[in-house]
Amino acid sequence: MQARHLTRSRRSRRGFTLIELLVVISIIATLMSLLLPAIQNAREAARRTQCLNNQKNIALALTNWATAHNNQLPAYGYFIDNPATPGSLVHQRSWVVEILPYMDAQNIYDRWRMDWDLNVLDSDSGTAGNQNNLEEAVVNLPVLTCPDDQSAFNQDGGLSYVVNAGFGDGVGADPGVVDHNFNLEDLEWDAAAAADPSQFDQDITRATGVFWAEYAAYGANSKIGNKSARLGQIYDGGSNTLMIGENVFAGTDTTSGGRAEADGWASPQHKSCTFIAPVTLRTTPSLIGQDGASGIGYDAGAITTYSPFPNQSKNIGVEGKAPSLNSSHPGIVIVGYCDGSVSNLNENVDQGVYLRLMTPDGTRIRSAIGEETPLSGTDF
Repeated sequence: MQARHLTRSRRSRRGFTLIELLVVISIIATLMSLLLPAIQNAREAARRTQCLNNQKNIALALTNWATAHNNQLPAYGYFIDNPATPGSLVHQRSWVVEILPYMDAQNIYDRWRMDWDLNVLDSDSGTAGNQNNLEEAVVNLPVLTCPDDQSAFNQDGGLSYVVNAGFGDGVGADPGVVDHNFNLEDLEWDAAAAADPSQFDQDITRATGVFWAEYAAYGANSKIGNKSARLGQIYDGGSNTLMIGENVFAGTDTTSGGRAEADGWASPQHKSCTFIAPVTLRTTPSLIGQDGASGIGYDAGAITTYSPFPNQSKNIGVEGKAPSLNSSHPGIVIVGYCDGSVSNLNENVDQGVYLRLMTPDGTRIRSAIGEETPLSGTDF
């Protein structure tokens, strides 16, 4: 009997002790802390890749449009004379509408009434059966939005991408119709004693940007056609000239009279669909001296409403009122160039280099004001 008692097996212990359980939990927590950043980085990389692809498709559409139009890029915005008040302009459409057929949106383009004011509703026209452009303008086109732009992604009429509209007066009150075009900016570039805007000054202003507006009947001018740049004639080089970029504050029209339907990719208002380098008038009258260190005529002295440089308005910008490059991608903004390439632009890029990237014709010699120095590969 005693032998059987000595050989009896012990009863197996079941479960974990408290210490063992805490060790397992701590191991799981450590693994999760290591995995979550990796997952977030992978998701951000995917969103960044999608944004790059979107801009590549838009750049291709813009270059294809230009190829079909004598190598000239579309105007950033199209404006028509207001029949009710001749001499004033009303919104018609943005550059996005022009390239719809090249972005697999021929159906929207064919339904668009090119002779209509964007802000006119059927009920306003009083004509039964008229097509309402605003019905088309609120269509969600994923190629036009960055996944990191929460105000545009998966939103009706969302727009995350803007085109390069050069230097100009962009810090004043919201415009009634259009206030940014090379021949509307009475800027004196040759340091004259008084403001005497001439064709020379207008040509210089035009040389600071790639896209300009097309409009009819503004003041003494009967019509100004499309004066955007021509591909193949970018004097500073297509790979050194910005064409498009991100702006998380794009797509809001602050001149639409409060109509939410007018917000979106169809608005031609420059604060909605472009990015610019605003100039500050240094003296009175409109006299702008040259600042060779920062690009043609640029002075950041009194700019307080937003910053013209990449990602510096993310915390101060307002929808529809910050026409500069702003991205939710950490540390970068994705941009496209006039040669059709796209890349990441560091948000800490030298300001002088950035401004030279905006100008398509800044290195051409102009005796009165000098010229920008060409960009070198080591500048980036």
